[in-house]
Amino acid sequence: MWPQPFSRSLVEQTQARSAVTRATVAVEGGAFGEAADHARAANQAALPTAARSRPLTFAVTAEARQNRTTQAVTHLVAAEAAAPLRLRPAPFAGR
Repeated sequence: MWPQPFSRSLVEQTQARSAVTRATVAVEGGAFGEAADHARAANQAALPTAARSRPLTFAVTAEARQNRTTQAVTHLVAAEAAAPLRLRPAPFAGR
C-alpha cells in the first residue's frame, strides 16, 4: 500500500508554521523588515486558532521597530481579534 498524499490543509498549515518560524528568527536577529514580510506571508486561516495571534504579534513588533505605528496598531487589533485571551495583560500589572 502506498502512503497517502498529504492533505492540502496539512501542507498549508506546515507552510504557515514555517513562515512563523522564519518571522521568529528574523525578529530575534533584528531583521524587522524581513520579520514583517514573513509574518504577513503566514496563512492565518491554516494555523490553529491558538497560534493565529503569534505571527501578528511578530508583525506588530517588526512594524513598531520600523516606526510604522499605523501598521503596528492594525496588526495588534487583528491579533486581539484572532486570540483575545492570549493578548490580555496581567490585570494588576503596573499598579
